[in-house]
Amino acid sequence: MLTFVAAIAAFAGGAIAGVIADAVVDKAHRMRRYVAALIVALVVFGGIQAVAQLRSEPDAGTPLQDAGPATPRGSTTPPASATSTQATPSTPATTEPPPVMATSLLDLPAVDEDTNSSIDLDEPGTVEINGTTYGHALVYQCSLYCDGSSPQVREVTLGKKFSRFSTTAAVLDTSTGKYRIDITLDRHPPKTYTITPGNPASINISVAGISRMRIQLYAPGKLKSPLQAGVDVAGGNNGGGLPGIGLGDPILLP
Repeated sequence: MLTFVAAIAAFAGGAIAGVIADAVVDKAHRMRRYVAALIVALVVFGGIQAVAQLRSEPDAGTPLQDAGPATPRGSTTPPASATSTQATPSTPATTEPPPVMATSLLDLPAVDEDTNSSIDLDEPGTVEINGTTYGHALVYQCSLYCDGSSPQVREVTLGKKFSRFSTTAAVLDTSTGKYRIDITLDRHPPKTYTITPGNPASINISVAGISRMRIQLYAPGKLKSPLQAGVDVAGGNNGGGLPGIGLGDPILLP
């Protein structure tokens, strides 16, 4: 069937080509004007198609814009390029705790005592201990007689923030006697130090992981009563036998 149709098309094409050829050669041919009109029409039609093709082609210097993948018919999901970017919630910055600095024992708040066991402790600006002047010191001393009892106590909260405690314990240059100091860390057995004039104790202990530190300073003997103080004053022995010991520059290190 296809061969028959092709044969007819070839025959028709050959006949038309023969007519056109005769009309072109024979100027008196009656089909000449129609052939000329057909040729002009074909030329005009070809020119219009060429212009339309040129206009439809994009300019080589103009970048093509990607319209993105098309949304399938019936789909409610927008294409990936059209989906708005959702802001990822930012993770809040963690606030670092302030660094622990070296701190004087005297700058830590003392634990409240329900007795007067720390009433005779003093914090003079400077003090001379064993020939050395200290800018900070915790001193156990009395004037005429002592208002409190022995030992005098200073307890502070460390909060497990420090690693070491360092100080020099010595008898004041204006005092005499043999002294005892106990340092208790939480519920551990106390560390005991003995100090005499000219023989200070260099204290450097670990306090890592310790919540509380308790320092007890003992008088060298029986404390003087107000009555005894009056007798001594009358006899010219004012101040004799009173305690005088200090902790020079007691500091806690991170």
